[in-house]
Amino acid sequence: MFSAIPFAKSLYETLSQALTGRDEVLEVLGAFDLSNESLQEIMSLLIGDFQKGLSVDESERAESPIKMLPTYVRAIPDGSEEGDFLALDLGGTNFRVLKISLEDGKVNMESEIYPLAQNLMTSDANTLFDYIAGCILLFVKKNKISEKSLPLGFTFSFPVKQLSLTSGLLIRWTKGFSVDGVENEDVVKLLHEALIRNGVSASVDVVALVNDTTGTMMSCAFENPSVSAGLILGTGTNACYMENLDNVPKWDGDRDEPRQVIINTEWGAFGDNGSWNHLRTKYDEQVDKDSLNPGMQLFEKMISGMYLGELCRIVCMDLADKKLLFKGQASDKFKTKNSFLTKFVSDVESHQRHKIDEVLKEMGVEKQTSESDIEVLQRVCAAVSIRAARLAAAGIASIAKKTGNYTTTIAVDGSLFKKHPQFKRYMQETLSEILPQSNITLMLSEDGSGKGAALIAAILVDLKSLAESVKVENMFAATSFAQLVCESLTRAFTKRDEVSDVLGAFDLSREAILEITNSLWKDFDRGLSADENERAKSPVKMLPTYVRKIPDGSESGNFLAVDLGGTKFRVLSISIQNGEIKDQIEFPPLDQTIKTSDAETFFNYIAHHISLFVKKHELNDQLLPLGFTFSFPVKQSSLSSGFLIRWTKGFTASGVVNEDVVKLLKEALGREGMGSNVEVLAIINDTTGTMMSCAFKNPSVSAGLILGTGTNACYMEHLDNVPKWDGDRDEPQQVIINTEWGAFGDNGSLNHLRTKYDEQVDKNSLNPGMQLFEKIISGMYLGELVRIVCMDLVDKKLLFKGQVSEKFRTKDSFPAEFVSWVESGEKHQIDEVLRDMKMDNEQATGSDIEILQRVCAAVSIRAARLAAAGVATIVKKTGKYTTTIAVDGSLFKNHPQFKRYMQETLREILPQANITLMLSRDGSGRGAALIAAVAQRMYST
Repeated sequence: MFSAIPFAKSLYETLSQALTGRDEVLEVLGAFDLSNESLQEIMSLLIGDFQKGLSVDESERAESPIKMLPTYVRAIPDGSEEGDFLALDLGGTNFRVLKISLEDGKVNMESEIYPLAQNLMTSDANTLFDYIAGCILLFVKKNKISEKSLPLGFTFSFPVKQLSLTSGLLIRWTKGFSVDGVENEDVVKLLHEALIRNGVSASVDVVALVNDTTGTMMSCAFENPSVSAGLILGTGTNACYMENLDNVPKWDGDRDEPRQVIINTEWGAFGDNGSWNHLRTKYDEQVDKDSLNPGMQLFEKMISGMYLGELCRIVCMDLADKKLLFKGQASDKFKTKNSFLTKFVSDVESHQRHKIDEVLKEMGVEKQTSESDIEVLQRVCAAVSIRAARLAAAGIASIAKKTGNYTTTIAVDGSLFKKHPQFKRYMQETLSEILPQSNITLMLSEDGSGKGAALIAAILVDLKSLAESVKVENMFAATSFAQLVCESLTRAFTKRDEVSDVLGAFDLSREAILEITNSLWKDFDRGLSADENERAKSPVKMLPTYVRKIPDGSESGNFLAVDLGGTKFRVLSISIQNGEIKDQIEFPPLDQTIKTSDAETFFNYIAHHISLFVKKHELNDQLLPLGFTFSFPVKQSSLSSGFLIRWTKGFTASGVVNEDVVKLLKEALGREGMGSNVEVLAIINDTTGTMMSCAFKNPSVSAGLILGTGTNACYMEHLDNVPKWDGDRDEPQQVIINTEWGAFGDNGSLNHLRTKYDEQVDKNSLNPGMQLFEKIISGMYLGELVRIVCMDLVDKKLLFKGQVSEKFRTKDSFPAEFVSWVESGEKHQIDEVLRDMKMDNEQATGSDIEILQRVCAAVSIRAARLAAAGVATIVKKTGKYTTTIAVDGSLFKNHPQFKRYMQETLREILPQANITLMLSRDGSGRGAALIAAVAQRMYST
């Protein structure tokens, strides 16, 4: 059974000779054997799930139960860190508080271990965190550090969706924890609140949230630079490793040096999708069934210390029932769930008789146990332990294969690895078997997860620029936006009350957001009304697009698309074959002279670039169906006809408003000599195109959202809810509605929430009094809004000492791209912004940079919260609380925090919802071509 490992083979042969009459025992334990082939299969599946978990495609990520969470930790200690730091290590039946002193590259550590009783592990948030805070209070008093504030690194060894280095939402409890009120909450915030309640906040400053695997890796890397991964084998199991950013498609941070980030795999959930159920035993199924989280963390339940003892007990009870152990008579203690601890497995595996006798006595079977029974018990513990070690080794081998790093050191922490006398050997033998070309060292990390958290805290304090960016990022990382932005700013900058007063104008409370959703919903209903008087009350046009179907995968051929709606326009072709899409894209410029010209000049320019594209890509020998994405308010009369209602986004070309833009494009194509080559089959809005593009991959998509130069949304509506619909009501009884929500508030409904800065932006725009919602949200205006606020602070002598460059005083000189760069927190990007704005180092102090970051964050957060309010309105109106929203646009793509701000707001105002924001790559253009493909299929049938 265990012939794959030399030690296991020897054990098997010895026991087999001693127990020649016990073939039935062998048959039971044979279920735990994992051959080399089985391990190779597991590695292949695990690497596949790693890659899916790192994908930018949310539907692909959903296929992997392994979260592959970026930790935002990209640097390791370099030995220069100095000072005193605290760490809190929470992740099992005990937790630790540590004080770390770093000096001259040496580490001095004091720690205390505090027990966590079962009633605490299943209590509520306040009870658990108050207990932890109370223990921290005891620790700081005992170590006489209560008179000064020390940075603290918080190791929280559960699946967390990390929002920054100092903020993370618990995804789910594992390892037997089921504390109410913690899942989907910011655990740093809960800890901080408990510290305040218990009078400890003055002594402790939580500066980093890390997983125990990351802490373990960092701790060993301080001593050994060859460390490339961290592994926990304790109450639970998990691993992290350093990954190149090129292999992390979903990474939404900067890609500057170092081009790497530690990935927290959360591999305990491997197999939760049933991918290797055929390798699980009936005993595994019973352990899972009796656990607090059935069907979850299946890999962990076969490896970790939380479950190995119970697994051994269940096997022993099966053998006792078969009268193969204890003569069929087990004690009441042995029959009790979770009575056989993993510590007992280690003691039995030690082969030390006095330890084994102590286990038998503890379990109440010392009197009826024969020498033969002891041998069977040892075989059970060995079988369960060897399988666990082989699975852990397969996980490490998967990381080595994925990274190509076959000569490396793995930092390991956890009670199972430390205390089980054979576990490391079982793992090393398995690694030699399944990766014979490798040289992998397993390095024990002493108090690693706690020490590592303190080391990360030390790095943050030592690297001042990073510390400043984290501090500013922290101000806006509250998981509940019900806390006023102004309050957060005041706490962080108590000496800058006037700045806080200015930025407080941008705060939107939860109540204000809910008021907006109610008002927007009313405008939606009015815009869909059959009554013209009712429709006139709504500035939101709610235009039926005549798109009623989505691609079904049967489309094939070559198609063109033109995507017009911002500072550039795109011409692209897509080739669809067997459900796969290949595209070619070009981005001709679109300068202000074209945008403000006349109809003929405007459309001639577009037709000319279509002609150049077709000729360049040698497509002029065929008739090409074309989808036209026209991202402006259009009154459609059919799928291939639409009249421009008004220009937005700075366009003012004459002779186009109230004209059929498809007709104008066709006429221009004729003048260009392309009338016989290109057939315009569909006109759509960019939101519709974005929705269609993502729906091609993910059928759960129910809406499209643009967050770029402008903003708009569309969604699929049932015809019963569209009284003004004048088309047929055949199946499918639905149509995509182009909301044109950028005009929300044009009737004054948002006036009480607009600031004097919004009014100035509107006054200086090309279309005063129009598109007011868009002017608060979109990339066309955010940069200018930030600039105007900054100029007000300059005039108040609160920024740049009241002195600013001429560039800063120039209208529209601060583009939305600069807002994204400042929000990144990356010093080199902020320096680039200041250089471009002609602000030198003497003019812009560290304090000025902090204020600039706060301005950008305040404006961005408000924009994201308003966009989230719009999405929430669609969700509430359609009743689709579990859905995917397709999103395109430069603001959403390039702003490093925008998606997070939106997701947090959605959780705050719609806690019952599960809304995924799915990035659409070149969606509005590709979507137009897909609609042309659908239209061609419909016409051909």
